[in-house]
Amino acid sequence: MKKLTRIFALLLAVLLTMAGCGAPNQPEASAAEGTEQENAAAPEMEEELDREIDVNLEGYDQVGGVISMTELDLDGNPVESTYDGIGILAAEGETIGSALDHAGYFDLQPVLEGDVFEGWMEVAEEVVLDEFGFEETIRKVLPEKIYTTEELLGLTVPNHAVTYVAKWESVPAESYFEPVDAWETDDVMTSGSFSFSANGGTMKFLNPDGTEYEWAEYGYWLEDGQALNEIMGTESIDSLIGIEKEGAEFLGWTLYQADSTFLNEELVEEEGILCFPYESVYYSGYTLLKNPVLVGEQMPTEQLCAMSVTGTNYFALAEWSN
Repeated sequence: MKKLTRIFALLLAVLLTMAGCGAPNQPEASAAEGTEQENAAAPEMEEELDREIDVNLEGYDQVGGVISMTELDLDGNPVESTYDGIGILAAEGETIGSALDHAGYFDLQPVLEGDVFEGWMEVAEEVVLDEFGFEETIRKVLPEKIYTTEELLGLTVPNHAVTYVAKWESVPAESYFEPVDAWETDDVMTSGSFSFSANGGTMKFLNPDGTEYEWAEYGYWLEDGQALNEIMGTESIDSLIGIEKEGAEFLGWTLYQADSTFLNEELVEEEGILCFPYESVYYSGYTLLKNPVLVGEQMPTEQLCAMSVTGTNYFALAEWSN
């Protein structure tokens, strides 16, 4: 900024000389004023950070843990939201708190009804080949250090991707990311996910506090035998209240069930895997369904919301007239 200020001052002096006039009554800027101008520009410089490192925070959805927060919707308005986890891009050397602020996420609070949040554990990952011959990530936690939320927000982003997961009192650290039946707890287990894609349109949601907002992709986690009608509109779960697309008529949902659903940056063309584009404000890639089965087409929202989930995952893709 100092170099730009001097160049501007030099150009101004040349222009005034060419015009045949000067400004003898204008005092020169003091060194202190110059420093204040440079400091005032500092926030703009922070916005220009090169954010390319993935930072992920998870509520541990295997037992229903979620992250409640305030975020900015597509219009820049604050809304209360709940997610299984969130992912942001950060710059090496900045704090996780700074990166979250830049992404528009505020007031993070892990939530799991009937359990106690103990802190955040870092997640280590190992890549192996699964039965389809493509890469699968094996995950485990590093419980040597458990961070409070305040400590987590103050951590400096390293030069590689990092993931932190919420530690719950009822779940032993050594049992994290193992199959659900590998350990027991008095809390009800989650059975599967129910994900929605507006497929080029926009879904409308109602927050429990009465706030409406729009989103293109959304997912719910349900307990064994539970239906969406049973959880929508409860204390921490938003309700799907509508869907629209400019110039098109909503025809219903194409519904798939799958052994698992997950996100991937690249398109995967393998037997037993079905891919759909995934687009949101913070992430672009693909939703992958493992061993998918077509359940129905042009199904109404009311029918989907009445279906119970038992040991499987559902993915609903909006159908449009054009």
